[in-house]
Amino acid sequence: ISDANGSAVPGASIKIKNSNKGTSSNVDGKFYLSASANQTLVLSAIGYSSQEIKVGNQSVVNVTLHHKKKRLLLKRRRFFFFRFFNIKN
Repeated sequence: ISDANGSAVPGASIKIKNSNKGTSSNVDGKFYLSASANQTLVLSAIGYSSQEIKVGNQSVVNVTLHHKKKRLLLKRRRFFFFRFFNIKN
C-alpha cells in the first residue's frame, strides 16, 4: 500500500468486507491476507480515503491510497472551535 507519492503507508487497515478477518500493513506498506476470488478488500488509513478492491484472480494487490480532502478537516476544526468556546455563528 502506498500513497500518491509512492511512499509506503504503514499501519493501514485491510479487512475482508462483511467479515471479521483482517490485518494491517507493515512499515513497508506490505500485508498478507488470505481471501477468495469473490471477496472484496476494504483498505483504510488515517488521513486517507478508504478504498475497496475486488480480489478476483490476483495474488498480489498493489493499492494507492489518496489523502482525504483538507476542506473537510477544516470544517471539523471550525465546528469544534466554536463548540469549545460556545461561539454562535
